[in-house]
Amino acid sequence: MSHGSTRSNPPNVDESTLSLFDKAESLKEAVANILETTIWPGKSAVVAEDFLKAIKNTQDLRSFPEPTATSSSDLYNDGQQVIKVLEDVRGRLTGASLKYGARKEGFSGSIKEAISWGATRSSRILQSCREDVENAWTPLY
Repeated sequence: MSHGSTRSNPPNVDESTLSLFDKAESLKEAVANILETTIWPGKSAVVAEDFLKAIKNTQDLRSFPEPTATSSSDLYNDGQQVIKVLEDVRGRLTGASLKYGARKEGFSGSIKEAISWGATRSSRILQSCREDVENAWTPLY
């Protein structure tokens, strides 16, 4: 369940200037953007939609007190892990989107949609990414 601020960072935000939890939320929004703006082939569209719902339902980390690197809190380490996972997932989804999907902007039909192995492979990637995100968030609940 999402709590806290609903502000969003522009897609081209310099993440190095963000606080730990703002960076995590910015990455979460980037992942959601990839899921929303890609036309996923075949049945992987359902997997992408389920992943999008799951990521939108993760708790907004900005609802937690912001930890620092010098704090002894596990919250900082858990936040760092979430960032690592989201960076990895963003990269994997970008690759899968380029390889198997089509961009929604100005696109009319896709040969890629007709290729069933692409749907199977992209479904596996999407499911794996979702599991990684859910596992990264688990310690925070």
